[in-house]
Amino acid sequence: FRTGDLISARVLPRAYETALKEAGLKLLPVVECEEWDAVSAARVAETVDPSSFTAVFAGNDDLALGFMSVMRARGV
Repeated sequence: FRTGDLISARVLPRAYETALKEAGLKLLPVVECEEWDAVSAARVAETVDPSSFTAVFAGNDDLALGFMSVMRARGV
């Protein structure tokens, strides 16, 4: 998630945390992007261990596509 002025940028991380806690699940680390674009998401994707997660939540399509393009290039 990326913080910022958008309401969803503030609400989504809290909703994520609340939902996992209510379900009795372990909170996983949140990785933030610098900007709301594919390039920023791609930079993040280059730094994460693909075996450390099973899902990605992105704030917009550009973030999702940037992240997925690097994962695909890495063979994930």
